[in-house]
Amino acid sequence: MKRSLSLVAVLFFVSAFSAHPHLCDNVFRQADSLIVKPETYTLVVKESTTFKVFLQNNMDRGIAEISLIPESSSFDFSVTPQKMSIPKGRQVYFQVTLSPRPGIRSGNYEIKFRLVGGGREFKAFTLDSLAQEAGAKKESIPDTSKLSQVRRSNGAPAIDGNLNDPVWKNAAVLSRFISSTGAEPSYPTWALMSFDRDNLYLGVFCRDEDTGKLSPRDRIDIILSSESGGMSGFLLSFPYAGAAKCQKYGRENKAAAWNLPGMKYSIMKKDKNWSLEISVPFSDLNTLAPMLKSVWNVRINRYKESGLKEKSFWAMDSSGYHNEKKLGMVVMYP
Repeated sequence: MKRSLSLVAVLFFVSAFSAHPHLCDNVFRQADSLIVKPETYTLVVKESTTFKVFLQNNMDRGIAEISLIPESSSFDFSVTPQKMSIPKGRQVYFQVTLSPRPGIRSGNYEIKFRLVGGGREFKAFTLDSLAQEAGAKKESIPDTSKLSQVRRSNGAPAIDGNLNDPVWKNAAVLSRFISSTGAEPSYPTWALMSFDRDNLYLGVFCRDEDTGKLSPRDRIDIILSSESGGMSGFLLSFPYAGAAKCQKYGRENKAAAWNLPGMKYSIMKKDKNWSLEISVPFSDLNTLAPMLKSVWNVRINRYKESGLKEKSFWAMDSSGYHNEKKLGMVVMYP
């Protein structure tokens, strides 16, 4: 049965996180470029609950004042903060506490939300309308117990190619690269992955017999996708010498050049190894920093073209198997 209302009230009260939020491309093409993403699209109600509504300002200017106003005759609300500013390119959130009024029983109740400020209305929505706009799907998350766990960092690394910053000590380690022949590579590669509220961080360490012979053909390719199944995402290519190249690919398997204006990277060379350090703003990847536990698709390819030629890759699935033609998976924890 099609559900047209945005909130369901029943005899017990929990926050149901069964829908995994996803912001598809059309959300980022809003005229005002103000992205709205609730912590959950589905609420099951008794007594009271608290949830967050995240905002991302992708406009070319800051928003001086904005407030979130819920509207319903069946519930009382508390919203904090009452109003706030959102600098350009930043992510903030309102915290909403919802309590049924006396005499409210089980049933379907619509809650409308309005974002207003400075004498204008930025957006009006219900949870259902956001779910339809974002293309939210009730998807099962695979067994994540064997996947690398990428957790939020409290600091940022200095992007200098040297992987000795404190943030890397608690980063997820993506190791056990496999040669394209199926064997263990002669010269190991491993990667690190972390993030904060603004940026995704990656580091890649490469052993080599003689870094003095490295050429522009030696490179690291990284595929990143926050979409379930990796149907669309980004390909980042980092040659040892020369400029990085970035492409965006979609469900039609077509790739096009993509500009990542906020990306920073650096390469450091030593006698027997070289390392790559990368910082990419989530806004450049058309997404937000993870707010719920979610699975990202990642693939890292190393092309060793100097000295002993060798191709190796990381693409581990939940069973620990590296598939030569597919993406691997990591779990992002907010």
